[in-house]
Amino acid sequence: MRKLTGFTLAEVLITLGVIGVVAAMTMPVLINRIKDKQYDRAREKALMSIGEAGRLLAIQGDIGAGTDAEDFVKNYLSKKLKIAKTCDSNHLSDCGLPETIKKLGATDTMSMPNTFAGLGIPSPESGSNYYTIRDNTNYNYGFLTANGFAVNLFYNPNCTTDTNEENKLAPDYVCMNAVYDMNGKRNPNQVGKDIGFVTVLYPNETNRAVAPNPTATETKGNFTWENGNAVCGNGDEAFSSGVSMSPLGVGYSLPDKDELLSMAINGNLIGITSYSYLSSSVLPPFIWTQIFHSGGRIKNMGTHNVRCVRR
Repeated sequence: MRKLTGFTLAEVLITLGVIGVVAAMTMPVLINRIKDKQYDRAREKALMSIGEAGRLLAIQGDIGAGTDAEDFVKNYLSKKLKIAKTCDSNHLSDCGLPETIKKLGATDTMSMPNTFAGLGIPSPESGSNYYTIRDNTNYNYGFLTANGFAVNLFYNPNCTTDTNEENKLAPDYVCMNAVYDMNGKRNPNQVGKDIGFVTVLYPNETNRAVAPNPTATETKGNFTWENGNAVCGNGDEAFSSGVSMSPLGVGYSLPDKDELLSMAINGNLIGITSYSYLSSSVLPPFIWTQIFHSGGRIKNMGTHNVRCVRR
């Protein structure tokens, strides 16, 4: 007679236990990756809808036509973007915006800003009297888009075009800045996840809309342009250049000067309120850098801090 063989109950239970442990270890990672992809798609959608609407208004010469944020949203932006509901700055929660948000990569919270100063770079009232954003009281307004994005929009009708001037106060270039929440008041209400920002710059055909996604951690130090690119891009090049930082992976790079300005305008949200940072933008033989505490955009050949972005 042939002897029949098979697994014992103990062996089956051990195998199932191992599978369960592996699943418990890998499932959170997979879930986080899925969520990260959802957040990235939301950022792309915000750029293609809110950002594109502002960009089209700039091309047509209407981005500076509003008297304040409310007038701009109701009478201009609404012609390019489907808006389901509007809310003034004192009732942003009625449009699904959370009252408190978490900063990028941190447990620290802050109130949803309702002035340009609350976003990041100090306001003129705080001692910097150079920008065209003169009145902080009437330049934000809330709305809910038809596809479910809750938006807190900041508006500067006096924005100017880029002239490649050194030491130009870069906030002048910002025409509108939208802080959005892809899922309303539901968690996590964190910048870099369900909350992001889109910035539209320049009031004419040179305009751009950007929605950078900065890394949660920054690299402080005296980085040259070559080493800064290495940190954010090719890991092997970073190590050969003497930069002791692990490669971030595919899709990361130094922000260009407009993405860096968007990050400066939203500095409180991402946790950068001082120092200067490298951009990838070059005006030979100089590199454009952004000073976060004053708003200055400078071209030089010095060394600066680095904060990478994912596109």
